[in-house]
Amino acid sequence: MSDIDLRAYYENWIPDKDHLAFLRQTIDLHITDWRRQGIEIDGYWPRRISDIDDRLQSILDGSSPNPDPCIWTIWGYHLPTDLSNNTIIDDPFAIISEWQRQLQTYPDKLRNHIIKKHLDSALYWRHDYHYQNKVARQDTLFCAGLASLLVHNLVQVIFALNRVYYSGDGWNLNYITRFHLVPPGFCSELETVLLVGDPEQYPEQRERLCRLIDSVEQLVRDYL
Repeated sequence: MSDIDLRAYYENWIPDKDHLAFLRQTIDLHITDWRRQGIEIDGYWPRRISDIDDRLQSILDGSSPNPDPCIWTIWGYHLPTDLSNNTIIDDPFAIISEWQRQLQTYPDKLRNHIIKKHLDSALYWRHDYHYQNKVARQDTLFCAGLASLLVHNLVQVIFALNRVYYSGDGWNLNYITRFHLVPPGFCSELETVLLVGDPEQYPEQRERLCRLIDSVEQLVRDYL
C-alpha cells in the first residue's frame, strides 16, 4: 500500500465558512500527525452523496458507463473501483455499505458495453495498415503508446468477461491471475509485449498483440 485516501461523504455543503475552515484545519492537523507516525495520507475528498447515487446508477444501468477523466489516473476515474475498495470507518446510515451492496453484482448492460467498446478498439487496430506502417518505420512513440492502449483494451475485456469491476491503474495482473476466463499465458504475454526495448522488436510485438487480440475475441465468442 503506497498511501491512504480519505473519503468524506455529505448530504449538503456546510454554509458556515468559519466552521468549514475549522474542520479543514482539524483534518490537516490529523494528517500531519499521521504522517509523523509513518502513515502517508494522500488527502481527503469530500463528495456529495446524491452525486454518487446518480453517477453510480448511470454506470450500472449502462447509460453512462465510461470512466471520468481525472489528472491523477492513467485511464480515468472508475467510481465502482473506488467505492468497492472503500474501507468503512463510520457509516451510521449504511450509505457506503448500500453502494457496496449494489456492486456485488455485475449488470449485463455494463458488461456488454465495456466488452464491445474495448474489443472494437483492439480489433480496429489489429487490422489497421497505419499500425503496420508505423512498425516498419520503427516509430517508437506510436508503437509504445498503441501497445499500452491495446493492452488496456484487452485487460478491460477480461475484467468485464469475468464480471469483475476494473481494479484501476495498478496491480491488474495480480487480479487477472485469479480469473477463470483468461487465455492461456495471457499475463506473461502482456508483460513480454510491454517490455520491448528495441525498435527491431516492433514486428514481433505487433504479432504478439494480434495473437492476444484473437485469443480474447475467441474467448468472448465462447462465453458472452
